[in-house]
Amino acid sequence: ARVREGGTAALAERVLRTWFTAATVTGEAAERARADLLATPPEVYARACEALAGLDQRALAGAVSAPALVIVGAEDRATPVADAVALAGALSQ
Repeated sequence: ARVREGGTAALAERVLRTWFTAATVTGEAAERARADLLATPPEVYARACEALAGLDQRALAGAVSAPALVIVGAEDRATPVADAVALAGALSQ
């Protein structure tokens, strides 16, 4: 609802702090991500968030037959280390 009322600018800083660490949120990659986020139509962003909020594919991880590598950083707020470890475990079964 917030993005529909205030556009992506209303949540840009919070989103960027999730995607980037404190040390990199002011870097070039973060600035490109900020520009892309601000250029995203609010309704498109809202619908994408709604779709992802209800998406849970964990039960399918064991069906992945291709080699996979799960990479996570200690400061990753979008995918905590424990979630990445769980995914890696589910993929290897």
